[in-house]
Amino acid sequence: GLFGELGTGFTGTLTASTNNATVSGTANYIGGVVGIHHKGTIQNCVNKGAVNGVSNIGGITGRSATNISNTAINVRYCMNNGTITASNGYAGGIIGYYSPGSASLSATYLYNFGSVSGSTYGGIIGINTTSYISVTNSWSFYTSVPASADLVGRYTYTGKYVANAVGATILPSVGMNLHTDWTAI
Repeated sequence: GLFGELGTGFTGTLTASTNNATVSGTANYIGGVVGIHHKGTIQNCVNKGAVNGVSNIGGITGRSATNISNTAINVRYCMNNGTITASNGYAGGIIGYYSPGSASLSATYLYNFGSVSGSTYGGIIGINTTSYISVTNSWSFYTSVPASADLVGRYTYTGKYVANAVGATILPSVGMNLHTDWTAI
């Protein structure tokens, strides 16, 4: 993507970055805007290009994760229009893989309009491995993300695939893919 990594020393905000190109690799942690997001805020970013890789592939960031205690990771007001493909792993329209240690993720006002595919995938987040997560006011509109995948593809801390993002703080407005429930608009 545009940035390989926002490291553990990053404390600011990445704002208004747009990727228009195809981003491809033969590795993990590939994002249209940021490969790995450890700390800080990503906001008002857009991915318009296809993003392809092996696993942990996302329209905005491939992986959001940190081991820094009491750290907030924020992704907000971002949009994906590109096709997201993980050849052998996790893919998300916005975030491919979220594993924060003891940090918390606040994901709000995220929109996916692109096709997402992988062995585990979600319209917004491919896989979430913790309960330290809040996803609000976020939608996936593309029909290739089935309602069974929901907005978060898998929660490993519950050991099962879930619809409506059970076990985390999710507002009812995101418990659907709008292509299967247009009455929510």
